[in-house]
Amino acid sequence: MLRAGIPIFLICPLLALMLVPACQTEAGEPPHLLHIDTPDKGYLHLPVRITDRSTAPALTFDPQRDPPATISYRLTRDGMIRVRVVWRQNPDLVLRTLLDWTKQDFGPHSLTWDGRDASGNLVDNRRAWVTFEGDDSRHLGHPVKDCHELAVEIDMEAPVAVLDSLGQLSARLIEDTPFGREGGYTVRCYLDFQPWGEARVEATTDRFTLPCDSRLPAGEHLLTINVDDGADHAAVASLVVQKGSDRTTGRGRTLFIEAGCPACHLLDNATWHEEGPGLLHIGSRRPRDFLHRIIRSPRSLNRTSQMPKDPLSEAEVTVLVDYLASLKRPPGAAVRPGSTIYHDEGCADCHDTPGEFGSMPGPALAGIGRLRSDTYLEGVILNPGDWFPRTAMPPTVLESPELANLIAYLREL
Repeated sequence: MLRAGIPIFLICPLLALMLVPACQTEAGEPPHLLHIDTPDKGYLHLPVRITDRSTAPALTFDPQRDPPATISYRLTRDGMIRVRVVWRQNPDLVLRTLLDWTKQDFGPHSLTWDGRDASGNLVDNRRAWVTFEGDDSRHLGHPVKDCHELAVEIDMEAPVAVLDSLGQLSARLIEDTPFGREGGYTVRCYLDFQPWGEARVEATTDRFTLPCDSRLPAGEHLLTINVDDGADHAAVASLVVQKGSDRTTGRGRTLFIEAGCPACHLLDNATWHEEGPGLLHIGSRRPRDFLHRIIRSPRSLNRTSQMPKDPLSEAEVTVLVDYLASLKRPPGAAVRPGSTIYHDEGCADCHDTPGEFGSMPGPALAGIGRLRSDTYLEGVILNPGDWFPRTAMPPTVLESPELANLIAYLREL
């Protein structure tokens, strides 16, 4: 008999537990249900919940400058967990799986992300999204050994593929699942994170041509593919692809490799690497005439340059410049904040700022915003040779909004 005075809200939870219907929790139990030590054999636990998620660091850090960002979260109970990075405007586009379906304990957890996709290509992390998934109905019927992501690789010979059309590319599935082997796969192509083609692939196929629109706009692009097995498991791969205004860009890439340029210059990074600066998006960052002069006579623009003067003909130099000038930022890229521009354009390689030191000689910039006018800063950034004929500083190509952002950043130093 209940003692008078006990509040009804203390009684209801006990009654709710007594009324839970019996269900099978041992033989034949779905593998993602957790075994809870309780004398009540009819007790069926609630699905795992993920709380206290902290993803802001992953969406705000600078992948080219900062260490990997930490993502933290807490589980309300033990369970199988998956964490993915997806494109915010199209969450169906998976960029990378940070944690495949993995058993984790109750309590706090963390992982890191370096701002790159599954193939190591940088993405705009400000436009990405981190998704968390726990035990749910989509995976309750999967044997644990079969519940995992797929793996795929795009056939490639270099970090940047020079193509006339995307129809030239093929890919190979290197890890599958029983679900795909039974029902086949859906392959989706994205160009600069926008849908670009989709097709079904037979279950018996492990190598296939990418079903992308064959029309490839001129310039540099990021091609991403997702392969779906129909049971909510995906494979992700990406490739930087380049199409120039004509076929000479292919010859230019060959010259770039044969002349030994990759030994000192990286195509997927804009910062200084060992003996030379990175060339990421160099066609958007440096004027064409500068590229021609620095290849033809490096020390005429930079007396400290160790870059050799290669015995290239004028025609070969033109072809090489065509190739470098075609390495541009994808169209429609968002206007960058000043601090990002400062590091993307290589300013930090030569100039010291508070708490950061350049690896090459250049004047420190602390207080530069209080000492120089906008006219001076704009002129030196865009055409330093007009102000200092013997300077080693290269000219920079910037549109007005980004130039204003860079100057505003300099004034904050």
